[in-house]
Amino acid sequence: MSMTGVQGAVIDCTNSSPLSGLWSPQSHPKHLFYGPGCVQRHLLNVLPSPKSRVFIMAGQTLATQTPLIRQLEALLGSDLHAGTFAGIKQHGQTAGVDDALVQVSADPSIDTILSVGGGSPIDSAKRRLFDALFTRCTPRTLLLASGVRAIDHAVETVYHPQASLMPWKLTACWALGVLFKFLPLVAAKLDNGMAQPSSEAATHADSSSSSSSSLDDMLTVLMLAAYASSGLRGANLWRPYGISHGEMSCLTLAAVIRLKAKHSAEAASQISCFLLPAIRQTPTGDAVRDALGFARLLDQLVEQLGLKQRPLSERGIGMDQVPIIARRAVKGPEEKELRHAMTELVEALF
Repeated sequence: MSMTGVQGAVIDCTNSSPLSGLWSPQSHPKHLFYGPGCVQRHLLNVLPSPKSRVFIMAGQTLATQTPLIRQLEALLGSDLHAGTFAGIKQHGQTAGVDDALVQVSADPSIDTILSVGGGSPIDSAKRRLFDALFTRCTPRTLLLASGVRAIDHAVETVYHPQASLMPWKLTACWALGVLFKFLPLVAAKLDNGMAQPSSEAATHADSSSSSSSSLDDMLTVLMLAAYASSGLRGANLWRPYGISHGEMSCLTLAAVIRLKAKHSAEAASQISCFLLPAIRQTPTGDAVRDALGFARLLDQLVEQLGLKQRPLSERGIGMDQVPIIARRAVKGPEEKELRHAMTELVEALF
């Protein structure tokens, strides 16, 4: 969840828990609250003023399949809540943003936009609240696939040519280790019935039980790891096809690493030196072998999480799109060999 608006009040976040607090590293974002219940505790305090008017932006899933938006509207009350727009689509498609802007522009009293959800609604936020009680309302597949997307970000950061050792690569390695460790644990808890709280729980849940607290702690760590892994990202090749980020990471990440291992000695070396130790694996000294082994571990993780994806042929995408996707992925006429390999990779997704 995130919010745009002017500087709010000074916030007291004194707390004995390492998984609940406030992080203020720089001017953007100004505040990053994390921990179960942080929305209930801090949201009203960070509004620009006691008379602020708040416009909520979210996607249809949160608005129609969870109680979260209704709870936020109730928390704000009629005096602070100026309206809700639930038409933000994945990848932040322009049409949805334009529709929301029309509504915001029509009400001059609105001074704050409150975004709820994933990257599409929150891209321009200044304050963020990572609340595990809200995360527990996320559908299982979306939650876990978003974790694989965060792994994708961490992996890409490590072999990105512009990524410095500090802070990007080391931060990405920490995030990768957290994601590999906790995603299967969270999946197991969700499968054991510890998934979504009741309609009241996301705001007022009692997290005192050890099982509930354990899940909330894991979700909080995962959210912080996902945020830490998002420093450097490439272009989204799948936006025209309406396929979510997480789904495509599950489908393509291991395949792309295999391609990198075979066609880039530097990328293979980075994977061997940084990514294997990050997940407590020992490099063999053969960078290509290590990179291919890392790809196998990713395949196993996706399978373990129950996220094996349908092929592109079952998603309404024709084979005529293969050369288009390959050209967008590999630019430059001198990259013929790599483009041929990318073409084979995309064909294998059908």
